[in-house]
Amino acid sequence: PTRVTPFAFARRRSSSVNTMSASPTWLRSGLTAGPASTPLVVREGERVRVLHAQRGSLPEALTLADFMTRCEAYFTPDGCIVDQPFQQRLPDGMIRCYMGADKVVGFGHQYIKALIPPPPEGPDSAAAQPGPRIMHGADARPFQALRQKMEAEWTPGMMATLGIDASSLPIIWDADFLYGPRDASGEDTYVLCEINVSSVFAIPEQAPAAIARLALNRLRRAKAGGDTPRRWHQPHDGQG
Repeated sequence: PTRVTPFAFARRRSSSVNTMSASPTWLRSGLTAGPASTPLVVREGERVRVLHAQRGSLPEALTLADFMTRCEAYFTPDGCIVDQPFQQRLPDGMIRCYMGADKVVGFGHQYIKALIPPPPEGPDSAAAQPGPRIMHGADARPFQALRQKMEAEWTPGMMATLGIDASSLPIIWDADFLYGPRDASGEDTYVLCEINVSSVFAIPEQAPAAIARLALNRLRRAKAGGDTPRRWHQPHDGQG
């Protein structure tokens, strides 16, 4: 790999993977971070700054070797880790795009605080706590560019890749997005954070009507064509 000046590397987000969440999650960076495209190279004994996503965590400075030792469990045969570039616009919040099959049925916007260093008041202060998720209908103006991409590009692309049609998609699911860097024209870009199928509620107040219409249409098609309706189990989302 290309070697670079020590500490001249981009901040990264490393997530362990399990069935319900990506936790623990760590942000690691050089004590002097470089451009986002700079390779991650650290000399032996030099230190990086890390921050756990768990609420109440504080940044730590430790050697990369110590950090990797802490993460050993993720590299076992049963472990898994995802390495992602850190998104500088994380303080702008996360957008949850609620989908009814292949159509957007609403949005939720939330100012999250995970992977953001706590304020001077400390990690347990009110200023360090995540904000509420503000729900919006599918027609909310700030999110129309995201809606267009989800309905016209990304969801059809996902279905083509997986070889499924709209009737195979859940009646309610969601995709979480972070804001990526603005493009040359100053427009927002979006970075996929995760897709949720089994832990979706709460949902925007406009979504139940769309869910009911989808369920009714699928039952009618099943009755007319003899298809067996699919059943989607929706457990309670303990994170609200």
